[in-house]
Amino acid sequence: MSARNLQPWSFIIVRDPGTLRDLGALCTTGRYVADAPAAVVLLKDTENKRWADIDCAQAVCNMADAGWAMGLGTCFVGNFDSDAIARRLGVPDRWAVFTVLPFGYPDLGNPPSAKPLKPRREMVHFERFGNPAP
Repeated sequence: MSARNLQPWSFIIVRDPGTLRDLGALCTTGRYVADAPAAVVLLKDTENKRWADIDCAQAVCNMADAGWAMGLGTCFVGNFDSDAIARRLGVPDRWAVFTVLPFGYPDLGNPPSAKPLKPRREMVHFERFGNPAP
């Protein structure tokens, strides 16, 4: 699903261990990409300035949800050298790297601890900002 069905995305599936190592080195907050068996590099169409970010974010959420539903672990990368990744993967100028989404089987031997959610009164407002949830 995308706004006006423009589908402002393109996907590069990466499974080569050498390429994954290179990508991991270029992902400041996602060095774990280097150890993943596969990753999807999501590109956005830079000519679609109005909707590309939202549409690409929806695609990432859908892929992540599907992965987790199939027992795969994933976490999108938020900080990376987009120009270097684009050069490494031969991405044309019209496209920009939106994120890297690695997939693999999670190591459940040491699961991350759950972080507490913020109190509802800080996030949910009724009618106007600042009106707390009951």
